[in-house]
Formats: sequence, structure tokens, C-alpha cells
Amino acid sequence: MSASLTSNRRGLHATFSTAAKPDAALREAVALMPDDLSVLPMAHRPAKRGDRRWNATLIALGTDDALDHASDRLLASQSDYLMRLAIMDVQEGIDMLYAKSDGLTLEPRMIQFVEYVFSQPAERDDYYACQYDTSAPAMRSLWEKGLVGRFLGFENPQLLYSATDFPNWDVLHLIGMTPWQMLRFMPRVNAAFDQFAEKAGRGTRRAVAKKWDRQRELIKLTARQL
Repeated sequence: MSASLTSNRRGLHATFSTAAKPDAALREAVALMPDDLSVLPMAHRPAKRGDRRWNATLIALGTDDALDHASDRLLASQSDYLMRLAIMDVQEGIDMLYAKSDGLTLEPRMIQFVEYVFSQPAERDDYYACQYDTSAPAMRSLWEKGLVGRFLGFENPQLLYSATDFPNWDVLHLIGMTPWQMLRFMPRVNAAFDQFAEKAGRGTRRAVAKKWDRQRELIKLTARQL
């Protein structure tokens, strides 16, 4: 699959909770995926919201038929580890799957971050709009310069399965950078965001971030890609 997901605007997102390392649960899930999907299995330390915990996520990208096939297989497996399964829309402009150059070569070296976002329903339209007019173009400008390896965004989950009382985030972000990219990214991120935030009439990155703090709850975790 190319760096830009031009063929499909949806992704499958599965969430797992295990008492031990989630590697086995993720490998079982990966084995159920059709061959024509791009699959990103991510393990991270336990996240918690309320009484619920989870420590792994899997993102699959491909055609609608392949995603439907994958979801059917996951549901039929009746895995004790599966906590949540959803089809999510790819956010407009946030579809940078691989680094612009040598993406597959850089992938094993990337530090991965998973963001689970719970936006306030009354603020959702404005928060999403800010993703499109500020976050997406700012990160794409850094991606075009080779300073971001991956930036994927998903929204509007269409739940296929959820364990009782399991958290329901409405945005998921996956960000990947090599250590070298991160060193070059950090001094440039403010200027990139300021440029597009000001163009959209949102002020500066600092003003945008302050508003986001009121509009959303964010759980951001460093993840390990299997």
C-alpha cells in the first residue's frame, strides 16, 4: 500500500487486553488477517480509563471487502483478549502510512506513539475541523521534509464489538518517527503548526493546544510494533 491511502477511506481497529505481554494475542490476530491488508500490530503499557485497561491495538488497512473479512474472522475467533472492534474513517489528509522515502526500511527503526482521543461531543465539530486545517497540513509539511515517518488518523468509530463498559474513543492517531527524525522534528514543529493555525484563524500552536485541552481527553502511549 502506498504512503497515501487513496484507495480506501476506512480502517479496522482492534483493541486487546491481556494480563501479560500482549504479543501472543496480537500474533493470533495478525494470523487472522487476509494477506491483502496492511497490518500494524502495536503493544504498549496498560492504558486505563475508569475500571477498564488495555495494552494492545491492531490497525488494518485495505479494501472494504478485506476489512469486512478480517472483522468477521476476529469476531468468529471469540478471543478472550478482544475488547473492542471498530471500523473507523481515515481522517482527511491524515493518511501518511510510511515515510516519504524508504518507508519500509525506516519502519522497524521508528518510535511509535498511539493516541486514544475522547473528544467532547459539543466540541467535536470544531476539534475535527482543526485536525483538517491545522494538524493535517502541518504534519504533512514535516512529512514532506522527511521529518515524520508516519501519521495516521481515524475518527467516527463504527463499533462492531465492545466489552461491557469499555471506553469508546472517537479519534485514534498513530505517529511514527525514527530517533533521527525526532531530533530534527522537535525544533521545527512549532513553526509548522503556527503557520497553518494562523492561516486558519486559530492563532498559534500554543493557543490550539490550550483549546484542545478543553475539547478532548488524550491518552498517549509509546508503542512497540510487532
